[in-house]
Amino acid sequence: MLRLLLASTATVALVGAHSSAQEGEETPPPAPSVQTSTINQTGNNNDATVFQDGEESISTITQDNADGDDGQVADVLQTDAVGSGTFGTANNVSTVTQGGDGEGFALVTQNSTDVTPPGAPNTVDINQETLTDGAPVLDAIGRDGSPVDAEPGQFNAVATATQNGQGNATSITQVGSGNVATSNQGSDGDPSFDNTSTITQTDLFTSGGVNTATVNQNGLGGNASSIIQDSDPGVGDQTATVNQDGAGNNSGIIQDLAAGGSQTASVTQTGDNNTSDIDQSFSATFFGFDGPNEASLEQIGNGNTSNITQEDGFNDAVVRQDGDDNDVLVTQSSNVEAVSPGTFGNNDLNILQVGARNQALVNQTTSGSFFGGTDTDIDQLGDDNSATVNQDADGFLGFGVLQTADVSQTGSDNISDIDQDGGSQDADVIQSGTFAQSTITQDGDDNDANVDQGGFQNISFVAQDGTDNTADIDQSGNNNLSSVNQFDSNNFADVDQTGSDGDSFIEQRGSDNQAFLTDVGLDNESDILQDGTLNIADVDQAGFDNISLVDQLGNDNSATVDQSFGTNVSDVFQTGNGNIANVTQVGGGS
Repeated sequence: MLRLLLASTATVALVGAHSSAQEGEETPPPAPSVQTSTINQTGNNNDATVFQDGEESISTITQDNADGDDGQVADVLQTDAVGSGTFGTANNVSTVTQGGDGEGFALVTQNSTDVTPPGAPNTVDINQETLTDGAPVLDAIGRDGSPVDAEPGQFNAVATATQNGQGNATSITQVGSGNVATSNQGSDGDPSFDNTSTITQTDLFTSGGVNTATVNQNGLGGNASSIIQDSDPGVGDQTATVNQDGAGNNSGIIQDLAAGGSQTASVTQTGDNNTSDIDQSFSATFFGFDGPNEASLEQIGNGNTSNITQEDGFNDAVVRQDGDDNDVLVTQSSNVEAVSPGTFGNNDLNILQVGARNQALVNQTTSGSFFGGTDTDIDQLGDDNSATVNQDADGFLGFGVLQTADVSQTGSDNISDIDQDGGSQDADVIQSGTFAQSTITQDGDDNDANVDQGGFQNISFVAQDGTDNTADIDQSGNNNLSSVNQFDSNNFADVDQTGSDGDSFIEQRGSDNQAFLTDVGLDNESDILQDGTLNIADVDQAGFDNISLVDQLGNDNSATVDQSFGTNVSDVFQTGNGNIANVTQVGGGS
């Protein structure tokens, strides 16, 4: 064991011993070398460098400069014994602890280069606790001689861990303002797997520094990444980035900011059966405003699952999944009423899924916002896609919050369900393919629904409850069914069906209602019921076996039905003032 007690600089180089043989004798395999290095430093300008070449090496560095503001540097390099040929026995451990009033720079590199497959698990544990708030930054120099770019007050502590091999574990803990943590495990072409990386950053100051955490995991897969960023009462920014290659990887990001600032999370996963969870939240507001939550997720492969949760403030999420059997769940809650009612909140989401049998579930809520809005845009390209959007808005003192949901599906067996409650709403669904189904439910004011379906066996249901509701449905293909329910004033419904075996039902209640139906095909049936004033119903059907029923109750109602060629049946019932019915039928089965 080598033990050094220094106040400034320590350099340790330990190389494993190798056995020798007489001339002509077979060289015996080298015995594994166990090396232990312990460095304790106190005072100012601490600098420790450790190089260990062997297996089962242990390096421990403790640096504390509580008496001053100068920085400290720890640089550790651990490799397998050169030429050892030992099968999978790396098991190197490196621990770095930096504390005090200065800034810290920790660089740990563990390479398993001389074993096939890569060596046994290596472990890195870095703990940095900076007690200063925005003090000058140490001019640190990396192992390659390049300087670490920094400006005074930009960040306090830097930790970098690099590992090659399998079953490695990295743990980085940083306490302070404006810290940077990076974990690199595996590399391109490296058959590493089952690595674990954990980064925890806690900001206890109000200097507005930026905490940054990055995890890069490459190899065969089976890796796990966890990033936790917590700022209380800090008002700085938090950034987390995860890049994973291979199959069966897991990524978890948790960000919690006390007030102000912004939070950014980015995850990229390439491979099959990967899982990603992003959780972003604000626990308070900064002068009535919450900073933005931004999440970006990209998964390339099959069977991937993602979960994004964003709470309070301005929420923005972008998701891309490319492959089969992918699933995404996004929950955005801009509830500023609990912390600062009458301020601003916003939810914005974009989802792109390319492949077959993809599913997207979205829950968005807005409460207590003076202005703001909720927007969801989902594009699904492939087969058997399903999209569900739930939006709920409650504006401050009755102020309306705009809710928009756009779903575009291309393929077959697509299902879309949109539920909007409160505020000013707008829903638009485009489905192209077969077995598509769309359900839109709107409860509130100024609702608007547009459905476009292409193919056959398409089904669309629209239910609207409120004022100024508009529904426009266009179906093209076979076996189409459309049902529109509108209640109370100023409702408008327009349904255009082209194909065969189509069925349409429209019910309107209130005033200023209008319903138009144009159906071209075979075996079409149209039912329109209107209750209120100034209602107009226009039905035009061409084909065989068409049936049209119009029932109007109220004032100034007008019904026009035109059916041509086929066994057409029309029944118009009107009760009220100023009703006009005009029906023209040409049929008789010829």
